[in-house]
Amino acid sequence: MTVKTENKSKAVAVVLAAVFSIVSYAQGNVFEGRRLLESGNVPEAQVVLRNVLERDGSNAQALLLYARTLNTQSALKVYDSLASNESVEMSVRAQAYRLMGDYSFAKGDTERAAEMYRESSRCGEELFMRHRWALSTALSADTAGAERIWSDLSKEYRDRVSKSAVLYLARLKMQRGDYTAAHNLLSQIAKPSSDSPLKAPLLVSRLQCAYALDLTDDILETGSQIKSLGDYLESRDQHTVIEGLSTDSVFAVQVGAFGVKENALRLKEQLGDVSDEIVILETATGDGVIYRVRVGTFFSRKEAQLFSEKTLSTAGFTGSVVQK
Repeated sequence: MTVKTENKSKAVAVVLAAVFSIVSYAQGNVFEGRRLLESGNVPEAQVVLRNVLERDGSNAQALLLYARTLNTQSALKVYDSLASNESVEMSVRAQAYRLMGDYSFAKGDTERAAEMYRESSRCGEELFMRHRWALSTALSADTAGAERIWSDLSKEYRDRVSKSAVLYLARLKMQRGDYTAAHNLLSQIAKPSSDSPLKAPLLVSRLQCAYALDLTDDILETGSQIKSLGDYLESRDQHTVIEGLSTDSVFAVQVGAFGVKENALRLKEQLGDVSDEIVILETATGDGVIYRVRVGTFFSRKEAQLFSEKTLSTAGFTGSVVQK
């Protein structure tokens, strides 16, 4: 009886060791595949991740990363299959929905982007997905729906996402001419740090409200804060009206354009600390496909220019303002 028990224990130990070995191999190679992708070495990443999938085709993390080595249409099919599979872990499904949303947003299909970002947020993706959901919803002309999402975000959290939500809520009020409500919202936001990408648009919005409401003290105070950022705005332009929420007045900053996708992916990774919103837009030309790396969504050309001149330049990058 003791021998049988010992043999059974040894058999279980062998099985567990084998399982542990397989799991360790997969985890290690998925990590290596991610590292290679982040360094821009797409061909080697593809080989490593393909090896993982040949051993375990159900490894969702490996499949999600492997899709990044494929052409756009093939990658979208993979993302769709992962997102719609309820047996896949929620974090992977959230990422898949987000990537489909990014693609739709870059192509200008804001309704589809809003749908994908909504599903991503429901699967537990980062809070910023709810902000993207609201932004895409607003650009689809559903400002009431966007206002509800931003209102929830502004009340539930007190981080950068919350501040962004308050800023966009205020802009909606300004678009309707309700500068008092917009000013009250903007006054709730604590003074952002000088290196915050929100500082310039917050100050410009507050200054526009102050001019509209003839708040002399606020005009002087906010104007002084803007000057402390640098001489971005000439005094005659400080009351420039921010454009309405329409696709004709939405801008981004283009940081690079490449004929090789790997180079665009490498730049996207390098820009990760600068912005949460980076997309690669593929454009077919007579000489082949051009991969354009664009950062941010701005509702005025001036705001985009400020971001380029301050935030990007401080991080060592240069960019040009383009219309989305």
